[in-house]
Amino acid sequence: MPMIPPSATSPPVPAPAASGPSQGTADLGCLWPAGFRCLLAALQAATILVTWPTWQPRSLPPLLPLVPLPPFDAALPLLACLAVLAIRPIVGLPLYAVALAVAIIGDQTRMQPHMLSMLFLACGTLGRPEGTVIARASLVALWFFAGVHKLTSPDFFSHTAPWLLAGIAPGAPLAWSAALGIAIGAVEIALAVGSLIPRARPATAAAAFAFHAATLLTLSPLGMDWNREVWPWNAALAAAGPALVLPWRGPGLGAAWSEAARWGRAAAVALLIVPVGFWFGVVDPLLAHCLYSENVPRAFVCTPFSRTDIRVICDRFGVQVPPAHRHFEPLFRGVGRAGEWLEIEDPRWIARLRGRETRTVLWTDLPPSSEAASPTADP
Repeated sequence: MPMIPPSATSPPVPAPAASGPSQGTADLGCLWPAGFRCLLAALQAATILVTWPTWQPRSLPPLLPLVPLPPFDAALPLLACLAVLAIRPIVGLPLYAVALAVAIIGDQTRMQPHMLSMLFLACGTLGRPEGTVIARASLVALWFFAGVHKLTSPDFFSHTAPWLLAGIAPGAPLAWSAALGIAIGAVEIALAVGSLIPRARPATAAAAFAFHAATLLTLSPLGMDWNREVWPWNAALAAAGPALVLPWRGPGLGAAWSEAARWGRAAAVALLIVPVGFWFGVVDPLLAHCLYSENVPRAFVCTPFSRTDIRVICDRFGVQVPPAHRHFEPLFRGVGRAGEWLEIEDPRWIARLRGRETRTVLWTDLPPSSEAASPTADP
């Protein structure tokens, strides 16, 4: 319909106020949903390729199924679902989530934080408020708890921070490692808090990009050339700063919170509070964002002449093992041998309360293989 100009004798009619992101009121969820989603799909595919042995049937280290399942190749179905995710997200994301859940049921070593994190971030590209609050809650929980774990872990300051300092600035005074450790933990907590404050979000988005880009550079072949399994994840988190934090509107989890269905809000709340269960011994360390913090249970395969971290042994086969109590004895049965023993340490207060701060498992103490295959509830 053609516009009818106002009469020359009529007072000018003010134009309606513009709406949308230009006023800073629209909660878009994701700045570049299609581009960010395709990037996440590519980075998850890269992670699967880099960690290929984790997704394959294998004998060493042994599979750790949640329920007895025949060994199967989980990589190809996951890659196929990621292709669908990039093209048809409404179909591909549920398919990928189910495929990843089945893969984890078949082997708990696949319960890796980078895979789950990128899945949650992809929820924020769907244009639905439920997905938006889930993606945001996953970022807040990741940053906050990763920082808290580092700042409250003595071993992070005595081992990891000096090791990082030596890799970043060889020859720097060892005393600088404490400042480096505090800075890393404080930045992560600041990212979590800043993302919840509207005025701080532009700076938070820029800081998130810089922090994770610097982490990627440090871990890459240009730096320490270490832990390539998380290179794609850090690239995803760097991109999440501008993609997810910049368009975030409103306090807390944003305007999307009031629009989200109850199940979406419940999922977001769960992501924010579940990590607390780590300190009470009911949540796995990596699901609680214990990242490089060294405050996790550890197990060592021992002989009269050596003491080797069981995760280091498994890493030689290309498999990263989540540091949970229920994994240690089945793994020892697979990678150990008669005459060796397992020494398990747990620095948490709940372990001291239960009398499980330190314990020794002899090879002869291991249950029959049929019993060892049944997972226990204690992480």
